[in-house]
Amino acid sequence: ADFVDKVRINPGNFADKRATFKEVEHTNASYSLVLERIEEKFVMRVETYEPRYQQMRQAQVAQYGRVVDPNLDVHALTEVHIQTYRAPQFMLSCAQDYRPGKPGYQQHIWQATLGIDAVVFTNHPGSLNETSRPNYWAGNGILPRAAQYENVLVCLHKILPDDSYPFSHAYFPREAFDEVVEREGWICARSGAGYLALFVQHPYRWLENDAGRVEEVRVDSPNAVWVCEMGDEEKWGSFERFVAVICGSGIECGDLQVEFFSPSQGQVKFGWESNLEVGGTAVALHETPRFDNPYCQAPFPSRKLEIRRGTETLILDFSSS
Repeated sequence: ADFVDKVRINPGNFADKRATFKEVEHTNASYSLVLERIEEKFVMRVETYEPRYQQMRQAQVAQYGRVVDPNLDVHALTEVHIQTYRAPQFMLSCAQDYRPGKPGYQQHIWQATLGIDAVVFTNHPGSLNETSRPNYWAGNGILPRAAQYENVLVCLHKILPDDSYPFSHAYFPREAFDEVVEREGWICARSGAGYLALFVQHPYRWLENDAGRVEEVRVDSPNAVWVCEMGDEEKWGSFERFVAVICGSGIECGDLQVEFFSPSQGQVKFGWESNLEVGGTAVALHETPRFDNPYCQAPFPSRKLEIRRGTETLILDFSSS
């Protein structure tokens, strides 16, 4: 809107999508329904990120006496280090240490998956609707700092107290899981033979969506530590044993830092200003290979990739003409 004089959009496409070229006869009533559908789906939102940029610059000045990081563009395409751990019954994935504390857009930082609907993730909402970017569930107003080691993940949300939405929350659709147990600050869930445990530093509350389904775990605090550990029946046997062991493990949270004794990985330490440590050893969040999985190992900045599965091999050589 700041750089163009006129924008023309056909709102009918938002209601009916691609034209079918079929003749349709409308009554007054049916035509009114079409107009209502257009009005419902076609919402023009003119957004500017400058207020959030200004808020972040002022916070830097307050902390450091000057602007130390002017690169706050939410649309910037920067390097991202993705860690994914996949087992037959679950998957955990994370964009590690990705621009923490900066304004976000559509970036989905982490997710735990037990099924098509049985998924859990956290974010900082950028709005109260589900059409903006970022919105209530898609993207982040302020990006967190997250790190993962195999089946264990820690996500730290650091939000300015005067932010329009000074809280983080988890998407946790209870109906999608076969069992949900809450104990000692942990929310444990089972879907089939896959297990999930989510811990949050502060007291939380469950909220319903507009349809009356319970799907949100909200923490009314600008700063929060979230921890996720995943497992399965093969590792732990019964879900009851998984819950007992997880909820009996030691965990201590400070100001944006956590020390957790993972039943599967041992001691895990992580903080906003400190490295990820597992079992007393620092874990690199950057400087990792381009690909490092059972099918392909390739360092940066390799232009040749060899992908192997059994006796089959695919070679992609981008340096060859």
